[in-house]
Amino acid sequence: MVYRADDSAQTLITIETITANTQHKLVSYTENESDEGTHELKLVVRLASESYPTLVIDFDLVIQAATCDCKLLNGIYPVNQSIITTVKKEVPDTLTILHATVDSSSYDTTPAIRACYRTDLGTPPGCDETTTITQVIEEGSTLPAYFTLSGDVLTIDATDNSQVRVYTMEVTHDTQFEDAPIVFNTVSIDLRVCVITRIDPPTSPTTTEQLIFALTPLDIDLSSPGFVQQPACGYTLAETFTWEIPAGAPIT
Repeated sequence: MVYRADDSAQTLITIETITANTQHKLVSYTENESDEGTHELKLVVRLASESYPTLVIDFDLVIQAATCDCKLLNGIYPVNQSIITTVKKEVPDTLTILHATVDSSSYDTTPAIRACYRTDLGTPPGCDETTTITQVIEEGSTLPAYFTLSGDVLTIDATDNSQVRVYTMEVTHDTQFEDAPIVFNTVSIDLRVCVITRIDPPTSPTTTEQLIFALTPLDIDLSSPGFVQQPACGYTLAETFTWEIPAGAPIT
């Protein structure tokens, strides 16, 4: 049995049997920082027969503070993000992708991670909780050519209605606190067909003098440049022209 030096009971050490009646080992395990320090203990060995003397071995158990291990931090995914945009927007839409973050509940799970933030031992080493976005692709594919990533900002600049669909993006983060990259698919891009936001009219015809008894008609060409779609969606427009003849005009 193992006791404290004053013969009181202790819970820091247990005895495990390796070979019955032959070999044993002392095992110490604790996750309680209050156990840190030097403990005066003694091992008392008694044999089955009282005719044999009792063996008492005094020893010290030294429990040191755990070493900081930032790999014990856990990351959590950001909230879902989505954006609705359209083909050929005059000013392409952008989405700033949120980062994975450290789960605050993992700061206190074990002595080794608590050691990274303890202040009772001096200045704590802390952990680098930075996450860096290293890749964004369409899930199961690559990054479409009409998507560009600059830092954390994804720009959608689609050019054709054939590209219309809902894109689920796969985002990869590198961290200092995880052995493997963090990969999540919480970003959704809903790309819809081109929408005309305005139509630019052609320039007005110049004032032209025409004699009443002219031998040739006056033609005003309205076909070019025509009415221009913005953005240039390429849709077929049905153009109908109307005009007014002022009262008293010598023409009909």
